[in-house]
Amino acid sequence: MINNTDILILTGGKGSRIKKRLKDKPKTLVQIGGEYLIDITINYLFNQGFRRFILCTGFYANPLKDHFLNNKMLNNIEIIFSHEETQIGTGGAIKNAEKLVRSKIFFVINGDTFIKLNYAEMLDFHISKKADITLSSGIPKFSGNYRQIYVDNNEKIISLGDKNKLSKLQSDAGVYCFNREIIDKMPNKYPFALENYFIKDSFENNLFLYATNKVFIDIGTPERLDKIKIEDFK
Repeated sequence: MINNTDILILTGGKGSRIKKRLKDKPKTLVQIGGEYLIDITINYLFNQGFRRFILCTGFYANPLKDHFLNNKMLNNIEIIFSHEETQIGTGGAIKNAEKLVRSKIFFVINGDTFIKLNYAEMLDFHISKKADITLSSGIPKFSGNYRQIYVDNNEKIISLGDKNKLSKLQSDAGVYCFNREIIDKMPNKYPFALENYFIKDSFENNLFLYATNKVFIDIGTPERLDKIKIEDFK
């Protein structure tokens, strides 16, 4: 089923904190051990079974498009670009890509994070819970501002905690599984952040947590980039 499941990769951010390292490129084109983060991510997802990728682009979209022009990876996969002319937020990026999503269930991932999830297992969990949206959690490699997730005894999300607490506990790992019809319920007014949508608007839906003990990597600062090695992704 995974090979018929779309996956959206959010790549439209400014990358302000690591701008000097990027040189007018998106964060997904940062190099780690001589490999581009977007290639590391897509190769991992390809090996999980995904074949159709929707890249939600905003700032520095052209370098990302150029990267894939002559990429041999494209012989086996389909890459579609969903471009944002203005800053519309992570939630707005999903809404903007609505017409491109084909599968009844799809995944969304943050392009600047990485976690070794079993996506087929997460999809099975999502279906078994009859969830509208499933969030993943893991253990951050670096301390930082990660939102804590609280659930009941059936893994249903009952609240999302303060993102400002520094923690290495179970935190939002940046991978989400959506039923396609949820996009229709998302606001048409931009910008809006995906996490704010979860908090303010969507607890009428069935939100569940796929909890793991996997370590996830967030490349958001120069200090983290200096500590990350290619072996962390293998």
